[in-house]
Amino acid sequence: MRLKSIYIDGYRCLCNLNLKFEDDITVIIGENDCGKSSIIDCIELIMSPIKNVEGDDFNYKKNEIVIKIETDDMIFEKKYTKEIDGEINSHPLIAIPTESYKQSIIEMLNSSDLNLEDEKTAEKIKSLARQFGQVVRSTSNISNLREKLLSQLNECDRIENAQFPGLNSVKLGGRDFENVTYFFKEVFLKERQTGIWNEKVNDNDTIVDFVNNKLNDYSEEISHQISERGIKDKIKLYIKNLTDIVIKAEFEPKDLNFNAKVRFLENDKEINIEKKGDGTKRRITMALLEYKKEEKSDNMGNEVELYILDEPDTHLHVRAQLELFKILKDFSNNGKQIIIATHSPFIINAVKPKQIRLLYQPILNDTKVRTLSDDREVSDAILRDLGIENTFLYFSKYILLVEGETEEHFIPRMYQKLYDISIYSDLVKIINVQGIRNIYGFAKAISELTKNENLFVLMDNDAQPETLDLIEKLGLSDDNKYIIGDKEFEDSFSDDVIFSAWKMYIEDSGRTLPKNCKWTIENIKELREKCKGENDEKFSAGLKELSAGTKKFTKPIFGKALADYCKKEDLPEQLEQLLMKLNYKD
Repeated sequence: MRLKSIYIDGYRCLCNLNLKFEDDITVIIGENDCGKSSIIDCIELIMSPIKNVEGDDFNYKKNEIVIKIETDDMIFEKKYTKEIDGEINSHPLIAIPTESYKQSIIEMLNSSDLNLEDEKTAEKIKSLARQFGQVVRSTSNISNLREKLLSQLNECDRIENAQFPGLNSVKLGGRDFENVTYFFKEVFLKERQTGIWNEKVNDNDTIVDFVNNKLNDYSEEISHQISERGIKDKIKLYIKNLTDIVIKAEFEPKDLNFNAKVRFLENDKEINIEKKGDGTKRRITMALLEYKKEEKSDNMGNEVELYILDEPDTHLHVRAQLELFKILKDFSNNGKQIIIATHSPFIINAVKPKQIRLLYQPILNDTKVRTLSDDREVSDAILRDLGIENTFLYFSKYILLVEGETEEHFIPRMYQKLYDISIYSDLVKIINVQGIRNIYGFAKAISELTKNENLFVLMDNDAQPETLDLIEKLGLSDDNKYIIGDKEFEDSFSDDVIFSAWKMYIEDSGRTLPKNCKWTIENIKELREKCKGENDEKFSAGLKELSAGTKKFTKPIFGKALADYCKKEDLPEQLEQLLMKLNYKD
């Protein structure tokens, strides 16, 4: 079973928010206090009967919280209301099964092969009965449960007092990656906890004896697997003198709960793992996650289907963040569903654009979601083909569209020279429109992810039809269009600036302009006159011919040379205004 979507209204800053999940990996991003962790809390409120809300969880404008989760088979709805006196009412979980799911259960319950005496069949019927809100006891009659289920499925579409199905899941917050003991319990023992109470008890053992025996078996088995599968060797990379890892499961009958005590030994002497650095502890948990990735299923025969991770990258250096993501990606390739809330640019850039959900607040305490919507596969492919990093797609301050390679290389160089900072560090992305093959698809995708007022285009008076088509589809205002040059970016600069820039580039390379060289101000001026009018003569192509015999002349090289030797006062007026706009600080 997979989570398909979540709807949240009234929980902290989340009001009337719809967010869809991918079947493999969903990455939730956004600035601090935009609601990333709140979404994960809301998932847990539906999935866990012991999780509850507090008074300050209500949005300041609302006295009701509504959370809906859609799965493959059901829609689950949970409400909380806050009374005038501050009392919080938790309403029963409501479930609405899909028609196909109802029919599949009806067919199973009416099957001629159904054997109510079979233990697995009986447990499945009990589980379905609980899911559909029935009271199930150890002495419940399986035949009666079956009849009640059939009656429910045939007569109603809305189930009161429903129970979220026992979805195997692992939820880990950022600090959980540093709490090794908690990590062991969550990843290795949690999934055993649900099924262990249904195990048969023999005539000689009490439940406590039986549980302890089972947990001891599990502990020995896990300890053996950790050693056998090389996980101990991986952890030794971070604890040099490690000699053994011993797992001792501890059972508390009073609250039907158990914990995992993890002992790390160096030459049979226990290490205080809590005194290790946060980074070391996180690397250990990553090694354990990698072991878990290789484990196809648990001993109960159930696949762990969902991993919910809240900022797992905190305190991990760059390489470790990428290693963590590789492990999680392998999880998804093995059929697991991964939901990650993160600030890591490395994780953000490692996924597909369609897998990202950006949370933002157009107004305070009212979070919205930005993501690719219709034709997501097409839009995703277009953006990835252009090689635009996701951090720029979702977080750019400005996106600048240019027509040629000269300006594509000139602008970053000139920006750095003027403002002593990389244009990319200022979150400005430059895209050459010549690389865009699907104009409509690109315009649609970029408009979904970026505000139109943050999009600019730099073009000449003789702009290509494709550029004009893109501008029209983007709906850019005249204030966001910067037009320079006659036919090309290059011809917007004066003859002496062009001449001097290439001459100084040659000289700084340890060479001089050869005698009888065509690279002169007079020849550049003559070329400019020749390229004017209706003819198809290209100014940039003529400059390349004039440079023959000096150094290799390409548009990228010339763009960089022009930026290196051009002064601020040499800039065309429109270009100077554009650079100032891109550097504008709110």
